[in-house]
Amino acid sequence: YALGPAEFISFTMAPDRKWGYGLKQQVGRYEFWKFDLVNKRLHERKEFAGRPRMGVKVSSSGKVLYIYVAGGTIDLHDASDYRHLRTITLDGDMTSDLFLLPKA
Repeated sequence: YALGPAEFISFTMAPDRKWGYGLKQQVGRYEFWKFDLVNKRLHERKEFAGRPRMGVKVSSSGKVLYIYVAGGTIDLHDASDYRHLRTITLDGDMTSDLFLLPKA
């Protein structure tokens, strides 16, 4: 089934496979999208201060969203309310979507 906007968004699925998260990116306008995959509907979307060229991954617990790609940072957001938790700064640009984070 189709769910979401007609244009491309970055997408990741929570470990429980009940929720999906997306990033809609337009120059100067960035939105988190949360999909209820069980009921096949858009649960909510929320505008936030993003950056050009973003990707999204969800943590293994399903509680944190990682925003990454361009640049040497990973922004951590709470998956329930999209609150910015912290930023991890790396020594170089992200070149992979595999990252291992120390337990906080």
